[in-house]
Amino acid sequence: MILLAVIGFPVALGLAWAFEVSLKGIRRTQPIEVTPPDRTSLWVSGVAILALFVVIVIDADPLAGPWFPITLILPQLLQLAFVVWTARHRGSGVGIDFGFAFQKKDLAIGAMLFVFGIVGAGVVVVTMDAIGLDAPTSAVAELTEDAVGGGNDDGELGAGTAENPDDGSGITVWIVIVAVLAATAVPLIEELGYRGLWYSALVKRGHSEWWAIVVSSFVFAIVHLEPTRTPIIFVLGMVLGWGRKLTNRIGASVIAHGIINGLAFVALLTSLS
Repeated sequence: MILLAVIGFPVALGLAWAFEVSLKGIRRTQPIEVTPPDRTSLWVSGVAILALFVVIVIDADPLAGPWFPITLILPQLLQLAFVVWTARHRGSGVGIDFGFAFQKKDLAIGAMLFVFGIVGAGVVVVTMDAIGLDAPTSAVAELTEDAVGGGNDDGELGAGTAENPDDGSGITVWIVIVAVLAATAVPLIEELGYRGLWYSALVKRGHSEWWAIVVSSFVFAIVHLEPTRTPIIFVLGMVLGWGRKLTNRIGASVIAHGIINGLAFVALLTSLS
């Protein structure tokens, strides 16, 4: 599952290049000058690639200690570097091109999107159950359960705690960091990518906003590489995309996404404690 999570980002990149969603879909309205490579993007990419190389070389357990949050954030950092590079070198910046902005009312709009998203996801789950499909499961939740179990064959929780992160089991400080990242950095980066880059690129290529929402939501769902949750993720993507269309920025969508991920992790860790 770690391998699937890591290759998810390259899949998104491949689709973006194949369908010219990014580099040719976002252009300046005036001629651009040739600029040197963006140092921020280079540093972020370099650190992510180096960390991945270290994990592979030392054959580390991706669920042990600090490797769990590192493995989670690596593909996200690569995605962030690509989005920032695209905006700076083929567009006018993440604020103008991708709607990267927040306003006070985004808190209320984000809460509304959260409610609509949960209701929509609930309808999908009930429908899947009614037609006999497998119950949806989250790859990250399963990995977290494995990490909390400390690799025990019987699946029972270990004795590790947040105060003793090196015990190799229990809810360690590293798992708490994963939860924090899932509720903060991950929603921000994913919204920049899907409701920012993909949405804006499709609209600027002449497609309707609703078509941009559908396509970006489809890619968002597929790239997660979680077949049983694909319909749910697609519906959530549609709701978050509607938030982008409604406000013309991603602030409310980031907030809603963060609430969804945050509450999901709170519920998960509570059940495992």
